[in-house]
Amino acid sequence: MKKFRSFLLTQAFQEHTSLLTILSYLLTYLAVLGLGWAEKSGSISWHWKLSILLFSSILFVIALTRNFNYEKTAKKQQDEDDEREALEEKFRFLEKERQDAVNANQAKSRFLAQMSHEIRNPLNSILGFSEMLAKRKLDTKSKKFVDLISQSGDGLMLLLNDILDLNKIGEGKLNMESVAFHFKEVISSSLLPYEYEAAQKNIQFELIFDPKLPDMLIADPYRLRQILQNLISNSMKFTQAGKIRVQFIHQGQKEGKVWIRTLVSDTGIGIDPQKLNRIFNPFVQSEESTTRKFGGSGLGLTIVSELVRLMGGEIGVQSPNPQFLSDKGGPGTQFHFDVSLPYAKSNFTPAKMASVKELEETLVLPQAIHVLVAEDNTVNQVLFQSFLEGMGVTSDVVENGQEAIRALCGKTDYDLVFMDIQMPLMDGLQASKSIRRDLESSIPIIGATANAFKEDIRIALQSGMNDYIPKPFRQKDLYDKILKWAVKDLASS
Repeated sequence: MKKFRSFLLTQAFQEHTSLLTILSYLLTYLAVLGLGWAEKSGSISWHWKLSILLFSSILFVIALTRNFNYEKTAKKQQDEDDEREALEEKFRFLEKERQDAVNANQAKSRFLAQMSHEIRNPLNSILGFSEMLAKRKLDTKSKKFVDLISQSGDGLMLLLNDILDLNKIGEGKLNMESVAFHFKEVISSSLLPYEYEAAQKNIQFELIFDPKLPDMLIADPYRLRQILQNLISNSMKFTQAGKIRVQFIHQGQKEGKVWIRTLVSDTGIGIDPQKLNRIFNPFVQSEESTTRKFGGSGLGLTIVSELVRLMGGEIGVQSPNPQFLSDKGGPGTQFHFDVSLPYAKSNFTPAKMASVKELEETLVLPQAIHVLVAEDNTVNQVLFQSFLEGMGVTSDVVENGQEAIRALCGKTDYDLVFMDIQMPLMDGLQASKSIRRDLESSIPIIGATANAFKEDIRIALQSGMNDYIPKPFRQKDLYDKILKWAVKDLASS
């Protein structure tokens, strides 16, 4: 009986249920005919008649049962197949959507990289020649014009960096550094331009440090300055009278970290309370009309919010400003953000910050230097030569990588090469590889790149370049690179 039951459950039996059902019906029919013939002829005993009848009944029940089970199983299998096909179709759709999103994101990144390159090249010339002009003796009006050009270029540079940072944040590629720095010194020096701007607008500017704050902290000083500069620029833009206050409050220390609350308060036009909950969204202004009146892309506060989050902190905003309710001016706004930062111990070396005196000193190298510049942009060629000439450096300029290789094959001895990345005929990457592989030269190569993405910089270094200098660059940037790679006494020490 067990063998018979196991036979009924076999896959072969399940797959041929219809055939077995037909056979069962046929045998039942034959058994009934045989039983009828036996009764007429009287040639079979009643025992056999009963056995045939029982056998035919069993076959008939089996046929009915198996046919019902077959139909039930077939329907269940069909439902499962339909469900599986629907899931597979949904998966294919979602996979296509995911791939489309990846492709769109890659296209956006490529576009931003190309846009960055195309903007940074002319911006390099604007800021560079403004710097050159600012060092000349100019009348008061001309100096004001040069300052305005430089300020406009810096504003464009900030906007470009905001767009690129927003893209990096969206891709999860924005990294925070951890270096030791003198907190009060770095913050004070980076906010000096705002004190000057506030004085120009007859606005009181206050910078207050809690005396309990440690001198040395560990964080990303560039990103911390970026947060403050965005918040203060926002306050400066919307404040026409009264004051702006930047305050750092000590909120306790524990396990090697200090909690700092930063307040940026103003007496500006304020923010509609109904719009406070979305003020940190991308491309959002507190009032649509402010875009026309005050300008701005609406990216600064979004980036500030993300940077504070990456630092493990929280940010908030209040308007009207609770600190300045009785002061003259508008209702005002107060931004606050809380972060916990490790404080540096004695074995940490502070991040070196150039003083104003260092930046204003004459950039003259201690020895004669001969430099090769590979740059296809005519205006940037002039800028390179002007900057280098101002430092007492002699230079030759070529327009592409092929000409750079030919120049290095000549008799001229160069101390260093500034190599643009994107050039016609042969770009800087190919030229650097050829210089290392074919010429077997170890001459320092500094990539001058308008591409701001770390991946581009990594590829440049892998091609054989020793270092890179991003565009737009200052004369001091060129000076530092030459000092590092070409001045023999310093380079060998």
